[in-house]
Amino acid sequence: MADSDIELISSFVWGESSGLSGLGDEPDKALDRLWSDLAHIAMKARPLGLLGQMKRSGSSVGTDETANYTRMKEAVRRVVEEKYGGQGLPQQAALWQIDADGRLLFNAGDAGQAPPSWIFQPTATQAGEFSSKAGARFRLYELKDPPAAGLMGYVSSYSSTGLAIRKWTVPTPTRRIAWGIGIAASILFVFGGVLAKRTGEADGAIRMEMATADFQYDIVFKLANNCINDQKLFPKWKRGACTFLQEGDKYVMPRKVEEAEAARAKEAQAKGVAVQAAAAPTATPTAAPSATPRPPPRQHQHPPPRLHRRRHLQLHRVRHRHLRRTVQLPKRTSESSATSARQSR
Repeated sequence: MADSDIELISSFVWGESSGLSGLGDEPDKALDRLWSDLAHIAMKARPLGLLGQMKRSGSSVGTDETANYTRMKEAVRRVVEEKYGGQGLPQQAALWQIDADGRLLFNAGDAGQAPPSWIFQPTATQAGEFSSKAGARFRLYELKDPPAAGLMGYVSSYSSTGLAIRKWTVPTPTRRIAWGIGIAASILFVFGGVLAKRTGEADGAIRMEMATADFQYDIVFKLANNCINDQKLFPKWKRGACTFLQEGDKYVMPRKVEEAEAARAKEAQAKGVAVQAAAAPTATPTAAPSATPRPPPRQHQHPPPRLHRRRHLQLHRVRHRHLRRTVQLPKRTSESSATSARQSR
């Protein structure tokens, strides 16, 4: 096989065994056996798609384990190239924790499970003991029989490979906080979407309005008026925003802006005339004269002559009385009447 295959198998073997050291009379031989078993099982599990169940190491190696890492790669190379000359390698293996007296622990590993049942079979053999950096002791078991279909054939309480990981439940207060944060985030998301939609619509309307030439000319017209008025009040003060209007020492309204403003004024005047014409009252048509003849006018009936004379005298008396009250005419005496008679004669 290629070197890439050896590197791949070595990463899984080192992930399962890094940090362990051999115990007993031949500790190096125990480590070589463990590495060989792991390489053999990894080679069997790779074509079945079970290699990912093993723990894989990182890219860095501690300085205190450099020598063991080099030895491990040589052991893996011998197995991959089928040059292993030791005792036949097993089909199944288990690395399980033991106590100080060498008894198996039935609650070892992250899952707190019992060791696999095949360890207690008569055909199972022990291949060495190991210790971790924390001082825990482990024993390697081997079995020649192949594993059941779908199983990798390796169990380890040291790396928890092949064990069901203990399920971790989220505490109730934490779940409530998480739900509250999620609901608040959803509300904010919806609010942000609505706000973004309204902002986009308003921005689009403004952009469309600004895209028209009339709106742009209106802005320039107002700015130019401000600049020209400011120059009249403060002749020596120059404004940076008005430099585009400068012609010599004065600010001049651009010709296109004047034309646009005149066109707008004319258009507004035309609209005003049209509105006035529309608001003017329209003459209502008169109804045609009916064909029915009108009745003849009533003639005034004059009173008889005597009655008419009486009414005239009564009216004359009323007028005379009223005149005497307002003007206070002198009463007619006998002397005045005699004098008037003489004068008349």
